[in-house]
Amino acid sequence: MGVAIVPSGYLGRGTVQGFLRPVHPMWAITEVCLALAKLLVYQSWQGENRFFYRSGSRAAMRVTEIRDTFGEMPGMLRAEQYRCVCIAGWRVTEFRWLTAALLLVTLSMAMAGCSSSAAEVRVMIKDDSENHVHPPDRSFSLQLKIEEAPPSSVRFHWRDFRGRPLTKPEPLASNKLTAITSPVGHAGYLGLVLEPTSAGLALPNRNPGEKREYGFALLPLRPDIQRPVDKDSGFGVVHADLEDPYLSGWVKTMTWKTTSPEWWGFEMERRRERSLVELPIVVGAEWASADTQPVSSQQLKRLSSRVRKYFEAHPVTGYWELGIEENLRRRYETPYYWSNLEAKTRAVREAANEVNPDIKLVYQVAELRPRHVEAFLESATARHFDILSLHPYAWPDFPDPEQWLDDYLKEVDELMAGQGRVMPVWFTEVGVPHHGNAPGAFFGYPKKGAEVMGKSRYEAASYLVKLYVLAFHHGVEKVFWYNYKDRAPGREYAENHFGLYDYWGYPKPVYLAYINLIRQLHGKKTGDSRQLPDNVRVYEFTGEGRRLAVVWTHPAVNREVQVSSLFPGHAPGDLIEAVDPMGGPVTVKGASIPISGEPVFIQARLKQQDKDHITRSHEYEYKSGFSSLSRSGGYQQ
Repeated sequence: MGVAIVPSGYLGRGTVQGFLRPVHPMWAITEVCLALAKLLVYQSWQGENRFFYRSGSRAAMRVTEIRDTFGEMPGMLRAEQYRCVCIAGWRVTEFRWLTAALLLVTLSMAMAGCSSSAAEVRVMIKDDSENHVHPPDRSFSLQLKIEEAPPSSVRFHWRDFRGRPLTKPEPLASNKLTAITSPVGHAGYLGLVLEPTSAGLALPNRNPGEKREYGFALLPLRPDIQRPVDKDSGFGVVHADLEDPYLSGWVKTMTWKTTSPEWWGFEMERRRERSLVELPIVVGAEWASADTQPVSSQQLKRLSSRVRKYFEAHPVTGYWELGIEENLRRRYETPYYWSNLEAKTRAVREAANEVNPDIKLVYQVAELRPRHVEAFLESATARHFDILSLHPYAWPDFPDPEQWLDDYLKEVDELMAGQGRVMPVWFTEVGVPHHGNAPGAFFGYPKKGAEVMGKSRYEAASYLVKLYVLAFHHGVEKVFWYNYKDRAPGREYAENHFGLYDYWGYPKPVYLAYINLIRQLHGKKTGDSRQLPDNVRVYEFTGEGRRLAVVWTHPAVNREVQVSSLFPGHAPGDLIEAVDPMGGPVTVKGASIPISGEPVFIQARLKQQDKDHITRSHEYEYKSGFSSLSRSGGYQQ
């Protein structure tokens, strides 16, 4: 129930040095600069920040970091759970009346905290792998230390990505390192679950009595496929970790505000050295306009001059997004939005043509808003863009992609055909939040009181696979997953929980689903998609002498499907592998394979009859990683 506040900067003339934190069995004041002090109280309720302080004439304050032991967002402390008093130095001659009150308040709050707060333990996990990635063919060891907990009050067990226990619970010793070993014989993902045995004991960032799971990835120490820079890859990640060796394809990590033109080429090449391609964004500064009046010619000149410097700094950066989700916040209703957009885009296009005419411009439309797609296509500025970017977040319920994605993309296709502006479609942002709060607790947007139906860790992995497969089969060229890592530890706020990794750097099952999907689709192009009896959906990809079927049921039911139904003319002996979203083996029972609502990847050898069928039946354009259906009249790479 406590708070650790670590400010930096200045409060009046005294540097903030000490902090108060609840430590079992009482609060400890680590340092009090002087006897006379100022009072700093942070409070928040109903998602709204409140800040009170008593300032002198020379007082100046700069707080750069606030963290509580439950990991709330900086500056977001809930009043019903947290209170903190921070004492900093001040001149001896000031606030004499405040000294006694401060000490009394501090002691009373400390005693109240001791009597009403649940005991909070500290957890230390020592892992030799920085990103918690280990080889899949052998066990690995960790060292755990549980502090400020009674003996044997925390136990652990391992489980798989579905939440099924793999080991029996075992107690952990308190206040000393305990070596534990992972189970063997599992692929993709392992979850280490810590569980208090007392309802009054709280793990970090958890409620009293609540479990906490730490994820670990099981992958080859180096990727089994070394790829060159591949701008045709269909995979991308927003805010990616450039040092992650398992990523390939595209990343979104920079805007033109990130660094100057002098360093731009260096940053672009740094990504290419890691086999990654950056999709930068032009946003803010010279691009921004109020749109209540026409953009000035002076601003357009500044925009053209600045963007040209970036183009010249690295001419082979061939794709640029202009603006971020400008269809939101009622921008389309401002009187000069479309005319200003056209003028700014024309200025960027002219600068691009002078440096590299092959540079492509991308426009974003956020959320599932076909009317906004139509408005863009009808505008004069659409002719200056090469690619339509969609951000199809299915707020607030995030139903399975089968329920909405095909219909949405078909509507977008019809709008483009109706306007005569057929463009390639990318998803430069898409994702799903996992429900990061306690079961039954609020999850969504606290300030608005708007709830969001986040997915479980397991459900998020299946969601990712289905969305990519459906998008590629419909002809979407690239899909960027948002986000690489959870952006903050606050549990209530849905925006914090889109990551492939959690905030503390532990992989979630969705990360392994993403890496396995890259491996499965590498070197393949889209093939047939069909529905078999009993709601079995089949999406095919072919390449590298293999035929891949991604199969699941919708609505989700358990079925046994014959190999000959999935691959006509094939026998079980023709199968190469059948794996789940983590890359773990799926048992083939005789001539049939168990299918459920969870996607299964089934690969078979490509026979001559398959090649003849593909040649006769399909007109798909090859792309490394996947292929998109050619759009007549559309942009061709």
